[in-house]
Amino acid sequence: MPFQSPNHTQVPNDLFEMLPDMYAAELRVVLVVIRETLGFHRERVKMTVAEIMRRAGLSRQGVYDGAESAELHGLLKREYDSRGEIYWVVYWVDNDSLLSRQRFIGLKKKKERLSNESQETEPLAPYAGYITHD
Repeated sequence: MPFQSPNHTQVPNDLFEMLPDMYAAELRVVLVVIRETLGFHRERVKMTVAEIMRRAGLSRQGVYDGAESAELHGLLKREYDSRGEIYWVVYWVDNDSLLSRQRFIGLKKKKERLSNESQETEPLAPYAGYITHD
């Protein structure tokens, strides 16, 4: 289905630079949170895991894995209120502490190594349903 009339959500350009090094679930979780925060000019948004599952097309474990990777890479932050409800925040950094792509890749490799050692979870395969243009 083609896109409808021009409407948009601003997405940080750095996200596009990180795409080759992101897990599919991580990207989906980050995009949903960006849409709900930056897309509506908010700093944070309260969303349940079930909402993110529905919006991102992920399983519960996929949301947990994607959120964990995004937090490890410094892209998102989860905050909890007194009732334990989750608030999602897109993480902005100043230039002095900017997460470089090289460090991002290093964190990803470290996570892969730890994951392979524990054999608990495998990295998610990239999404296979990309639109191709001839």
